[in-house]
Amino acid sequence: MIIRGRARRQALADVFEDTKRYLAKDQDSFNSGDQQEFICLAIDMVDRNYYDRRRAKNLVQYRIRPYLTADSWLYDRLGLRCTAMSAVDFDRIQQWRHQWLDQLIAEFSADYKK
Repeated sequence: MIIRGRARRQALADVFEDTKRYLAKDQDSFNSGDQQEFICLAIDMVDRNYYDRRRAKNLVQYRIRPYLTADSWLYDRLGLRCTAMSAVDFDRIQQWRHQWLDQLIAEFSADYKK
């Protein structure tokens, strides 16, 4: 999936930056009910242009396809069997999601150099 245009790329970076506020960092912040477990649900909470949010969600889904969630993608990539998640697993996956958002922010920021 190619995103062309500096303004459009920066808009994606901005959506991903705002998404971090709504994405749970750990089990406790998720249980508080204020934050989301999944990146796409956190994107839905961002107060940005609908089309920029839609593009961001499409990009996330495109990158982890054919899987529906990052944890199923990770389990497959790491060769693990997907079983009931412990709080430690949840926290590690959330940490990975935040790191991935940081990478996406850097990738789509206007000052990004290939």
